[in-house]
Amino acid sequence: IQRHAGLRQEMLELLRGGILPGIDRADFKQFAKATWEFGIRSGRIFEKIQGGVFCSPAVADLVDRFRKAGSEAVVQSSWGPTIGVIFPSTEEAAKVAERACRDLPEETEIHVTTADNRGTRIETDFQLPQ
Repeated sequence: IQRHAGLRQEMLELLRGGILPGIDRADFKQFAKATWEFGIRSGRIFEKIQGGVFCSPAVADLVDRFRKAGSEAVVQSSWGPTIGVIFPSTEEAAKVAERACRDLPEETEIHVTTADNRGTRIETDFQLPQ
């Protein structure tokens, strides 16, 4: 933990000075840039274990595809292999995904979704006996 203290401080500064203010001001550009930088620093903590900032060459390629197609807020979830790409609208997400995802390996799944601001909930069809 101590050897990554500098990265931890940088990540806190990105959170406080970029991500949260970007959300508060609805400034997507600021939010996206800080989110990308935050994700890179997070990956640097694990790069010796996972062989790079991203968990695999395939994930790094997918991130690169989205960045080249115009996405700024691209992050790896935990240790991957899932990435998240955040857009200001679902329309822009669909356009960029179409450009970024040409000729992907067959096993790659792409899902365009919207934010869910309702919080945690559990849904089930199970009924308790009366």
